[in-house]
Amino acid sequence: MTRPSPLPIASLSTVLLALIAFEAIGMQAVRLAELRALVTPCILIASTAYLALGLASGGLRTAFGRATMCGLVCCWIGDVTGPGNFTLGLAAFLVGHLFFAASFAIHGIAVRRAAIAFVLVLIISMGAGAMLWPHVPTGERAPFVAYCAVISIMLVTAAAALPGLPLALPAAAIFYVSDICVARWRYADSAIDGYICYLLYYTACALFALGIRNARLTCRVPEK
Repeated sequence: MTRPSPLPIASLSTVLLALIAFEAIGMQAVRLAELRALVTPCILIASTAYLALGLASGGLRTAFGRATMCGLVCCWIGDVTGPGNFTLGLAAFLVGHLFFAASFAIHGIAVRRAAIAFVLVLIISMGAGAMLWPHVPTGERAPFVAYCAVISIMLVTAAAALPGLPLALPAAAIFYVSDICVARWRYADSAIDGYICYLLYYTACALFALGIRNARLTCRVPEK
């Protein structure tokens, strides 16, 4: 009797991507319907799915993949703790962004592009920060500045990553925008941003997870 062949990685990835999309969109639907009891299950399923996608992409096989997986695990922790404790969730995401930046550094950074990206991202971050600054409570201004600095570092390193990571910049840029939406939602009472941020966030996490396999295929990174 022949054993059934395991699900091909491409098919498994497609299933996980569909699950992430379904749960992310479903989360917005249950929020609109004010079915709050269903929001947490949607978050847990969607977030666990992007972790599974990262593992299926070979997240433990390379240094780049492991750093990316650490970032995704931190995001998962932020998803779980954030709704009940904003500060703890913020800390988890901050560390996650540092792991993403580290993954790009492990792959390699083009110094000249990093310098150009630094100037551009600095201008954008200062502009976004200036608009939100009057709305940020005094007690949260230090964490706000620290988080702005970290997401900017992540975006700069993604933009400066050496060839072979075509999903790095889209993932980092989408995550960056989602963080701005979260800040607008929390500090400027922008309800629409509360819906946009989740869709952007899960898109970014899926791209980070897919980027692991993409790096292995395009760069032929030694697995160790």
